Amino acid sequence: KTKTPDDLKRALQAAGATTQGIMVFDFSHDWEQWRPVFVEAFKTPAAIPHLAPDSLADVRRQHAAKRAAGVIDPPAILYRGKSGTGF
Repeated sequence: KTKTPDDLKRALQAAGATTQGIMVFDFSHDWEQWRPVFVEAFKTPAAIPHLAPDSLADVRRQHAAKRAAGVIDPPAILYRGKSGTGF
C-alpha cells in the first residue's frame, strides 16, 4: 500500500500522544508531498521542559497520585522494526 499524507499525519499524532518526542529519519524523498503535514503538525511550538522548573515535580506528583489510586500504565509494545516497512 502506498503511504499517504494522511497516514503520516496519523503516525505523527500517535507518536506525539504516546512518546516524549518525535524524530523523523531518512526523509529525503518527495519532500514537497510531506512538507504540509509537518508544517501543520508542528505549527504550535512545544514547551521546552527545562524552562518550566516545576515540571519535574508536577510529573512526580501525577505519578504518585496514579500509584496511590492503583492505576497501572499499560505495557509498552516495542517492535524490532524493519528497513523500508515504515516501522
